[in-house]
Amino acid sequence: MYKTIGDIFIEYRLKLKKRVQSTSVPWTVESLLDDISVFKNITLRANEIEEAFGIFVLLLYATTICGVFNTVTALIQNSDRLNSVANEAFIACTFCAAAIVFVQMSQYGSYITSQVQGLKTQMMLG
Repeated sequence: MYKTIGDIFIEYRLKLKKRVQSTSVPWTVESLLDDISVFKNITLRANEIEEAFGIFVLLLYATTICGVFNTVTALIQNSDRLNSVANEAFIACTFCAAAIVFVQMSQYGSYITSQVQGLKTQMMLG
């Protein structure tokens, strides 16, 4: 979902860039108002999606952190029950999945932020 939002910002930014570079399409008050309206709608929809998914992302971060702490605790505890190959494989898979989820969510969050900043810059440069 976050990647899609970022891609929407990229496409709109490219559209604005082409429009600025094109000499055949003159800027009018109507076209400027349309561009601002589209920008406003994209930003509002992105905020709505963020509000809807924000709590789920927070809970997913918390689950990921708990998974990391559980795997570290299981590795530190040198119990005979945890020394089976299946348990060690499960611990390793849980740790890897938690790390991947954490990194992916962080990357997509920064991706959207950078695309929004780029779009704002493009709107300002016109």
